[in-house]
Amino acid sequence: MKKNRALRACITQFDAVLSRNDLEPEQRRDIEACRKRVRELGRIKDPTNADVFRCIREISEKLVNTLRRK
Repeated sequence: MKKNRALRACITQFDAVLSRNDLEPEQRRDIEACRKRVRELGRIKDPTNADVFRCIREISEKLVNTLRRK
């Protein structure tokens, strides 16, 4: 995880969104789950392209559904 700036930047962006006060509890929970999923991806020693694409698909689907509820 330390060697991947893109993942750290992504986690930082999730932290910035979570620091806002205008999120509903469900949205906050979903965004926290997305942040956790990115961290899990960063812990995989040598992720395959399939691992990365699966993670991106899961996160983007969850975020789109979360933000659509707003």
